Amino acid sequence: TIFFTSRYLWDSIRKRSKTMVSKKIIAGRFWVLSIVSFLLPLLIIMGTLNKFLFLKISSDPLFLLVVGFILCCFGLYLMFWTRLYRKTDWGFMGDDVGTILFTKGPYAITRHPYYLGSITFGFGIYLILNSWLIIMMVPVILFIRNAIKNEENFMKDKFGQEWIIYHNKVNIIPWF
Repeated sequence: TIFFTSRYLWDSIRKRSKTMVSKKIIAGRFWVLSIVSFLLPLLIIMGTLNKFLFLKISSDPLFLLVVGFILCCFGLYLMFWTRLYRKTDWGFMGDDVGTILFTKGPYAITRHPYYLGSITFGFGIYLILNSWLIIMMVPVILFIRNAIKNEENFMKDKFGQEWIIYHNKVNIIPWF
């Protein structure tokens, strides 16, 4: 919710209008915002109920807490690094994209550092909650997979051979 609120404030400062963005992107943002806004309070409630219903994924909550915290920190770091690296080019899901292909900084590690950071952060939250609700990451991953597919098709069309070389050199998941 904080991200999307700051995103719209940033758009207001930069005087970007909804006409610069396709209706599909606006609808995607709406659903992401809606899901995130209602999912986090639900997760906190479910995390609390987990303690009473014994729906835990591990009997060693300290281990999951530490691993989850590390994943959350790494995910946040990757997301912030990506945003800072892009400076004023704050394109999101294909809107108002820049004219250069990012291949350095976090993009030298993964083609989609922000998405990877988001997924890593999400897994970290669920591990901290020690909850079987980690399966709720499946729709998130499917949504992100679809966004990646659309963005990669766009990038291939826009940058051609330069994109193909980059695509063959850098994976979505580092070192795999």
